[in-house]
Amino acid sequence: MRTFSKIFFICVFLLIPVLSFGGNRDLLFHQGFLINADGEPVDGALTITFRIYDSQTAGGSLWEESQLVNVDNGVYTAQLGESEPFPDGMFDNDSLFLGVQILGDSEMTPRFGLFSVPFAKQAEVAVTALSLEDDIVTSAAIAPGAITSADIAAGAIGPAELA
Repeated sequence: MRTFSKIFFICVFLLIPVLSFGGNRDLLFHQGFLINADGEPVDGALTITFRIYDSQTAGGSLWEESQLVNVDNGVYTAQLGESEPFPDGMFDNDSLFLGVQILGDSEMTPRFGLFSVPFAKQAEVAVTALSLEDDIVTSAAIAPGAITSADIAAGAIGPAELA
C-alpha cells in the first residue's frame, strides 16, 4: 500500500507543472533585453507600454497595453493581451508591428515585426479547407474511374483541366 501512495504522489507531483504550463491562445509572449545609456543591463520593475500597429513607421495603434514588468539583468518577459484583450480581427492584417515604450521615454524604433510560426501557417490551411462548401470534393468524385470518356466527350473536362 505504501508503494502505491508514493507512486501516486509522484504522478500527481509531475502532472501539476504540466497543467500549469497550458498555453492561452489569446496571449502573445514577448521577451526583450534592456540596457541603460551606459550599456549596462537594467534591473528592477518598470512600466512598459506595448502597442501593435499595422505599419512599421506610421499610423495609430490597433491595440495598447501597459504592464509593470520585472527586468532581471536586462531580460524581461511579458504576456501581451493579459489585461487588455486583442481586438477581433486584428491578426487578419497582412503585417503587424510591435512598439515598445519604457516609462515615459519615446517609443523604441524600429518597431518589431510580428511573424507567423509554422504551426500557425498550417492552421491557415486548415481554415481554408474548413471554409470550402460541404461535399465540394468527395471520395466518389476523385475515385479511380470517376471521370469517364462521356465527361470528356461532353466537354466537362478538357485539356485545361487535365494540365
